Amino acid sequence: MAKRGRPAADRNHVRAVLARTILEAAEQDIATGRFAELSIDQLTRQAGISRSKFYVYFQDKDDLIRAFFSAVWEETTPAQQAWWTLDENATQAELRAALAGLVRAYGPHRHLMAVVYDHALHSQVVRNEVDAVIAENITRLARHIRDGQRGGFVHDELLPNETAAWLTWMA
Repeated sequence: MAKRGRPAADRNHVRAVLARTILEAAEQDIATGRFAELSIDQLTRQAGISRSKFYVYFQDKDDLIRAFFSAVWEETTPAQQAWWTLDENATQAELRAALAGLVRAYGPHRHLMAVVYDHALHSQVVRNEVDAVIAENITRLARHIRDGQRGGFVHDELLPNETAAWLTWMA
């Protein structure tokens, strides 16, 4: 008889809750740049969960960091979409509001994103995920720039791909 596991939606929910629990417990270490030094034992102890429970939901620290990154991406997507959906009728105030929304959305995650990017330097798995998300962001923003050029509200001399890459990495 096959062993029944949790439905995928339940498993993903528990995984997200555990990632948030670990993130909150490690917040000080993340803010001070010491997260990379922490072992799984230290992380689980700080979060008040067992090491075995950690390994039920995460393969390793790379997997945990990818879960952090996914959560930030999901949380900041509405702010990104507010930027991408601006059109030729957008006022300067709407542009400022969209940019302020991006800053508000990403600001609380700046230390965590530094952890993700730092970890991507020595983890190919994390780097692949970061690169995929960055590439998607650049593609969307370049499309928005080209649409704006066709619509006459973005300067024709802007290079869409280069500008999108610069803005994305700057953010």
